[in-house]
Amino acid sequence: MSSVFLILFTILAVSSIAQSTVPSSKTFKYTFREQLANGSLEEEHSGLYTDIQVVRTNSPFALCHYTTFTPVYVLGIRLGIHLVWEANKANPVQLNSTLTFGLTGNLVLARPNGHVVWQTGTANKGVVDIKLHSDGNLVLLDKQGKFVWQSFDYPTDTLMVDQPLRPREFIEQVTLRNSPAVDEPFLSELTLNFKTRNFASLGMWLANPKFDSKFSFLRLGDDGNLKAYSYFTKANMSWNAWEVTYTLFSREYQHPSECHLPEKCGGFGVCEESQCVGCPSPNGPMWWSKTCSSPSKLPTCAGGKTIGAVSYFEIVGVDHFSSEYSRRTMRLIECRDQCSRDCKCKGFFYQKDTSKCLLASQLNTLTKAEGTGTDRVAFIKFAK
Repeated sequence: MSSVFLILFTILAVSSIAQSTVPSSKTFKYTFREQLANGSLEEEHSGLYTDIQVVRTNSPFALCHYTTFTPVYVLGIRLGIHLVWEANKANPVQLNSTLTFGLTGNLVLARPNGHVVWQTGTANKGVVDIKLHSDGNLVLLDKQGKFVWQSFDYPTDTLMVDQPLRPREFIEQVTLRNSPAVDEPFLSELTLNFKTRNFASLGMWLANPKFDSKFSFLRLGDDGNLKAYSYFTKANMSWNAWEVTYTLFSREYQHPSECHLPEKCGGFGVCEESQCVGCPSPNGPMWWSKTCSSPSKLPTCAGGKTIGAVSYFEIVGVDHFSSEYSRRTMRLIECRDQCSRDCKCKGFFYQKDTSKCLLASQLNTLTKAEGTGTDRVAFIKFAK
């Protein structure tokens, strides 16, 4: 008998969802046309943005599309002049493409020929409304007001306040939060909270901004740096409304050096105290320039394995920008052999005092070791 009731309940539930459609007054079809832009984005996403007025909010957030001075467009959400979410960054659309929110509840971005570039995948799932919340979360709602889909579940390079980020393995969730400062009731402390699988939750204080930290966000930039921005809601001009309140890698003494940024010194350069100071080569160090590069002539490979002789040149007193995050303990000869057999390995970094080894498929910035640093050695692969 219980199985009969379960079947009936399932049928009724599916029927209820199928009957829920978006009211025609809330559906829309927006066409990407050449028109006067509403403004310019900040340097990292340099380009012109146009707001999509059919989805409105009473906050500084806006659904928009932007173009980098070419007739291709990316759908996104902006906060002032900063882009905080993107739907199709890797697959932009052209003029006369459409953004459609239809009766079935699916939000679809399509090219002029009808080819779907991006969608929420929510057709016939009970969606009845679309809203852009005051925290920057674009949501599709059912008739009970519950989220069927939300942009917070699909972050790009930016984490908003109260937006969860769920990495794999030991960290289950990372959330950016704000809380009142103890000594100043009108200020807020910006913290990054880590919810771990087997341990108590952890917190990392980021900043004590003088602005309304409800409009703060954390961004991982193209250069690998992590920065927190805060937005001053009473500023008259949007480009004066921002302040960088936290930077992970900085030239300031209390922060890790910019030498930890992968491309700080281009494709192959030595970095010391956040400055590019040299360009290694098999013939010895040279002055650094943007054209510095690792050896282009490498041993022949076949089937992922090295064929023929392998040579290395040594650089004493340097480390890889990621050395502190990944190391295995082994003898020097074992480390060398592993790199020699691996076609993807461009060099290896060895700590003589701890016998730790790092194989590197990407070289980029080499960091100058502290002190004499003679126990830190880089071995760069090349073919004679």
